[in-house]
Amino acid sequence: MKHAASGEAPRIYGDGRQYRDFVFVEDVVTANLLAATAEHVAGEVFNIGTGRSTRIYRLWEMIQGISGCRLDPVFSPERQGDIRESVADIERARLRLGFEPVYPFEKGLIPTYRWYRGTGP
Repeated sequence: MKHAASGEAPRIYGDGRQYRDFVFVEDVVTANLLAATAEHVAGEVFNIGTGRSTRIYRLWEMIQGISGCRLDPVFSPERQGDIRESVADIERARLRLGFEPVYPFEKGLIPTYRWYRGTGP
């Protein structure tokens, strides 16, 4: 986002096919509020995410669509210890907290980009 907002090419470590479970901050806040008010969960650990994956290169394509920045990414060697595939198993948070992500990943990118541009949510 930072690079797109400033019109710079992003750096992608590895081939861009690795994937992550990106979750919008509003869903994380909701999960924290649920954990703070749920009974009998003190000290428990929960994975918070969407349960879906997005490839890093696909993320850049989505950011390009939002920002209009059409620069190709700069690829660098994969970072040592970087996880290739990561998707949160949120079933426990669903069962124990009643957590359900409500913000589609793509929808969350728009206010995030606006924040990086300094134009608000």
